[in-house]
Amino acid sequence: FSNNTSGRSNMVCVCMVQQGQIPQATREKLAKGLHRAAQDVLGDYAAELQVAWMDIAEGSGYTAGNPSTSSLVGMPVPDGTNPATREALLSAICSTWTVVTGCSVNEIVATAFDESAMPQTI
Repeated sequence: FSNNTSGRSNMVCVCMVQQGQIPQATREKLAKGLHRAAQDVLGDYAAELQVAWMDIAEGSGYTAGNPSTSSLVGMPVPDGTNPATREALLSAICSTWTVVTGCSVNEIVATAFDESAMPQTI
């Protein structure tokens, strides 16, 4: 990642989805919803948040021995973010995902990891 004008690495929310499961139009709605959720909870910190998509090839993701229908969303937060703020963000991510996709809450895994854990290159 290159540095932005704030001196902080570009913030990227990574969404891992099963190949063919989330159409492009739905991805666009999810990206907007995730950005809005992050800004509602994290304020200006999330202003430059980007959303990246990673497709898990068919046959490469399993849950309980069956082909997976789950998605994973990893969202960076400022180092030291308190648990209540993380919980609010995680709840907003899951709510956005289930409303936009129609999936069950059991099909979305959300994480709010410290910004310092974000890789410097992808």
